[in-house]
Amino acid sequence: MRKLMLLALMVVAVLSAKAQNKIYAKYADMKGIEYVCINKSMMEMGTSLIQGVSSIDANKVEKMLVISSSSPSAKKSIDDDIKKICNDKNYEELINSRDDDSKVSILFNGKSTPKEFVICSVENDESNIIVILGNFSKKDIDKMMSK
Repeated sequence: MRKLMLLALMVVAVLSAKAQNKIYAKYADMKGIEYVCINKSMMEMGTSLIQGVSSIDANKVEKMLVISSSSPSAKKSIDDDIKKICNDKNYEELINSRDDDSKVSILFNGKSTPKEFVICSVENDESNIIVILGNFSKKDIDKMMSK
């Protein structure tokens, strides 16, 4: 019975992680999108390089996604998803910056598994989402942002 409960919990955890990342997964094959996904094994290979240029502990990072628009229709899709993320109560807004031509929001979702650190950028001709998924705390994010 314990094994069955453990298996059920693992399935729920995997399904909830997949649901959290659904918003980003749709961009993997979308036209007009530049999509880069760096998985944990690649992060581990580049740990010394990453730690040399960033305060992110690469051992805590599961995946990094970079999504960028290269067409007006793709930009609209990214803009719509950025609005959803910014309005989602599960995300804590850490920084919001605006000027005449751009808007940048940095958000953290510590309730999801894996946790999400998201940087959203909207400019006149381009929109971008950078997502870092992993097992890091709000304290780790604070440390990273202070550098």
